[in-house]
Amino acid sequence: MESKVGNALTDDLYDLFTSAEFDEYRIYENFEKCSKCELLRFCCGCPAVAYGYSGNMYAPDPQCWKVIEDKEM
Repeated sequence: MESKVGNALTDDLYDLFTSAEFDEYRIYENFEKCSKCELLRFCCGCPAVAYGYSGNMYAPDPQCWKVIEDKEM
């Protein structure tokens, strides 16, 4: 997955982690499956695996074992 947010060898890690580019990974409501999961704060799935499988980093992680019940029923 092409996702350059900086260089961990030359840039300050705090600056990288708090950058606008890194914020894309923190828009949790965009994650199709993970945003509805009670394990979100511990897991968040893997955007790179989701991207490799579907071309969309916000798609469900195909390695995820968790079944999410639709609470709107």
